[in-house]
Amino acid sequence: MSANMNKNNGLIGGISRGQAVDLHTHSYCSDGTLSPAQLVEMAASLGLKAMALTDHDTVAGIPEALAAADRLAAQAASSGTAVPEIIPGVEISSEINGYDIHIVGLYPDWQNQKLQDALASFAGERDRRNRKICERLQEDGYDISYEELTRRFPDTVITRGQFALLLVEKHYAKDTRDVFENFLGEHCKYYVNRKMIYPWDAVRLIREHHGIPILAHPMKYKLSQAQMSRFLEFLTQNGLLGIEVYYSTHTRAEQRYLLHLAEHFGLLVSGGSDFHGDAKPGLQMMTGYGDLFVPASVLRRIHDARDLLHHS
Repeated sequence: MSANMNKNNGLIGGISRGQAVDLHTHSYCSDGTLSPAQLVEMAASLGLKAMALTDHDTVAGIPEALAAADRLAAQAASSGTAVPEIIPGVEISSEINGYDIHIVGLYPDWQNQKLQDALASFAGERDRRNRKICERLQEDGYDISYEELTRRFPDTVITRGQFALLLVEKHYAKDTRDVFENFLGEHCKYYVNRKMIYPWDAVRLIREHHGIPILAHPMKYKLSQAQMSRFLEFLTQNGLLGIEVYYSTHTRAEQRYLLHLAEHFGLLVSGGSDFHGDAKPGLQMMTGYGDLFVPASVLRRIHDARDLLHHS
């Protein structure tokens, strides 16, 4: 399918922008800067057919997002305005051989206590890492304390994204890109690793709670074609159901390559902007860095897969 935009009629490959979905977004419940309700309002204003809230290792923002969608639906009932479907989701961080691998879960049973407990344990390990980062920064004279972080970002899973915002606010860094290049990138002085689960464990956790596990932003992992094929084969054998083909930094050639892999391994196609608000300057919901388009057809197939899982 062509993804070239016809600027005269607002269509992409003959599909209206109103038929777009965004299946990867973040609120301030993890490392975004907008509330779940604000994300829902933005999705509605853009005319998205659906938006998934996929915060890092937490489902805390889902109740607010669903409540916001219900309010919008009540307001729109008289006018006939469409309200996007709000998809409960999560993005689980995992690791293998030094690679930080993210698995997005769509439609998990997010109210299940076992799932919430597992995610809380991941957050506990993140908390240990965050305290250590604060210690390292303070040793070099940066006035960044764990207590300040939690006051500045209450009821939030603290990630490197919050560190970045605070370092910029306190004029220790020029912008968030500066933070990840010179402070908190994986090869920087203040980076602290944390114990994470393996990708296949994240896949199994999502499947155990009736969700659709999807490999997030696969081109970020810089795997060779042979490595990617072996990795996908193993993950698929262990329950992976989808792969993000459409992503804000994927080129057209990368999309074609990933579509081929999805077909070869029988994986669902997914995609999203990875919107974080001001934490990722220039990246917009729905359109990414300008030309992202995730067609609603991918969600129809994900719906079908979800229904099959629930009836199996």
